[in-house]
Amino acid sequence: MWLGAFPLGAGATAIAVFSSAFVFAAVVTSLVAFAKGTGAQYELKGSRVGLVVAAVGMISYLAGTSLQSAILHTFSIAAFYSGCVFYLAGRRAFVSALPASLVILSTFAPTVDSQWGVIYLDWLSWAVIVASEALLWESRKVPKTVACYLCPTFEGKGWSFCGSCGRSIAAMMGPSSRRVLGLAAVAVVIALMFVPALPLVATSPTASAVNYGLGGPQPGNRFAPLPGWSAKASTLSEGGVQVTRYALSKAGNTIEAFVAVAQNTSAFNKTRTLPVSSFAPPSPINESMSGYTFQQKGTKYMDLEGVFQVTMLNGSTVQTGLVAIDVRQKAVDFAADHGSSLYDAAQSVVSWTSNSYFWAGWAENLFSAYQAVSGAAFACSFAFFAVALFTLSRDDELAKHRRLESMHSLEDPEKAVLEAFGPDPNLMTGSQLKDENMKGKYWVPEPAIYSSLEELERRGLVSKSVTLRKWAPVLQWRRLV
Repeated sequence: MWLGAFPLGAGATAIAVFSSAFVFAAVVTSLVAFAKGTGAQYELKGSRVGLVVAAVGMISYLAGTSLQSAILHTFSIAAFYSGCVFYLAGRRAFVSALPASLVILSTFAPTVDSQWGVIYLDWLSWAVIVASEALLWESRKVPKTVACYLCPTFEGKGWSFCGSCGRSIAAMMGPSSRRVLGLAAVAVVIALMFVPALPLVATSPTASAVNYGLGGPQPGNRFAPLPGWSAKASTLSEGGVQVTRYALSKAGNTIEAFVAVAQNTSAFNKTRTLPVSSFAPPSPINESMSGYTFQQKGTKYMDLEGVFQVTMLNGSTVQTGLVAIDVRQKAVDFAADHGSSLYDAAQSVVSWTSNSYFWAGWAENLFSAYQAVSGAAFACSFAFFAVALFTLSRDDELAKHRRLESMHSLEDPEKAVLEAFGPDPNLMTGSQLKDENMKGKYWVPEPAIYSSLEELERRGLVSKSVTLRKWAPVLQWRRLV
C-alpha cells in the first residue's frame, strides 16, 4: 500500500539511513520530552470530541479511497488515530504525540523525494530534537516545592496531589487497563490498515503495476515489484499495444523495465532490435524468464523477459490475465556488478507475479467484499457523524441541566466554596480558595472546604485539572457552572 512510498525506508543509501535514524531520534525524544513537559496525569480522562475527529478521519479515508489519493489516506488515518487517542486518553496524550506525528507525516510530503526535501526533513527533525532536549533540560532545573501541612492528609487518602497546595505527593495515576487495551486495539487496527496489500496490474487506462489494499488501488511512478528503486514512468504504443516504460535507479545502478498486457513478448519487438545471443539466468529466475543480449544504437544490453499470469484490476472488476515484463541493463553496468542488480530486480518481479497468481482467487473475493463494505461504510459514516454530534450536544445539555438542578440542594458550606471561585472559570488551588473564602460573607472552616470540594466534584460542579507552574505539575480546581 502507501507504505511502499515511504521515502526514506526504501533506499539503502547512506543519506537515507542517516535521515531515517534522524527522524526516529526526533520522534522518540519529542514523545519523551512533551509527555514530561505537559505535566503528570491525575488520571487520563478522554474527551468525547475525539469521536468527532475520528468520524471525520473515517469519512476522509473513504473519500480518499474513491479518489485513489495516497496523501488523503495518510492524513485521514492520522486523523482517525488522533481522534481515538483523544477520546481514550484526553488532550494531554494527544499533545504529547503531536510533534512526533508531524515529523512522521512530513516524510510523506511530495518534496521529500528531492534533495531539498531530504534537507528539509533533516532540519525539521533537528529542530524537534533541539526543542525536545531544551524542554527536558528546563524540566530538570525545576526546584522541588515545599510540602504544606496538609500534604500528609491527602497522601493518606491516596491522592496523587495535595488538594490544598496542589503539589505532587505520590506516583502519578496512569490510565485504566480498559483505556490501555483500547489504545492497543486502535493501534492494531491502524497497523492492519497499513499492511494488507495484494499485487495487481491495472489494465485501464494503461498497463501499470499497482498495489491494492484497504486504501484501494495505489498507482504511481514506482514499479510495485521493486520497492526501493526510484522510477520515472512513460507510456509507449507499440503495434497497438500500450507499454509502460520505467526508468529505474538505485544506488547508482540503472535498469529499464517494460510492462504490457499481452499474450506474448511480441509487444517489445519494436523497442529493441533482434536478439544477438541468449544466456541462461541463474536459478530460479531461469524457470520463468529468458535471457538475451541485443544491440541498440551501438550499445549492448542484457535483457530478461517473461510472460506471467497475474491478477489484474480492470475498472471495477478483478480478473486473471497475462502480463509481459521485460527488464534490461547496459552490458557495461551488468559486468560492473556481475549482474547482481539486474538479477535481484528480476527475482523481485518473479516473486511479485507469483504472489499475484497465488492471491488471484482471494483478490477477487476481497475486492467485491471491500466494495460492499466500503459503500455501506461510506453511507453509514455520515449517519454516524450526525449521531455522534447529536449525542455529544445532547449529553452536554443534559449534564448542564443536572448541574443546575444539583445546585438547589447544596449545603451552605458548599455554596460558600462555590462562590469563592468568583464569576470567572479560573483555575485555583485549594489554598487560594481558602483565602478567597475568608473574604466572603460565609466563612467555612478549612477541613470543610476540602470535603465540600469533593462533594462539588461528585455533583459535577467543579473538576480537578493538573497544569504546569514553572515546569512543575500542580493540581488546581475549576468551576464548571
